[in-house]
Amino acid sequence: MAVYFYILSSLPLGFSSRMN
Repeated sequence: MAVYFYILSSLPLGFSSRMN
């Protein structure tokens, strides 16, 4: 479960980085 949460948390960060 921790890995799943980590991926969900990392997804928005990478998306924001690409947008900026």
